[in-house]
Amino acid sequence: MSFYDIVKLMELLDQLVREGNCVLIIEHDPEILSYMDYIIELDPEGGLNGGKVIRTETP
Repeated sequence: MSFYDIVKLMELLDQLVREGNCVLIIEHDPEILSYMDYIIELDPEGGLNGGKVIRTETP
């Protein structure tokens, strides 16, 4: 994702939150994650054994 795309995404997310929406995104880019209010990390396993919360934090 280019810097321009990241800036546009952050502007869109800001607008959605200002309008009273709760926004949930799935992302791996550290630059985008640093902008979030709260991070929930899930284990890397998939299927029936996957999806367990392994860490929650603020950036």
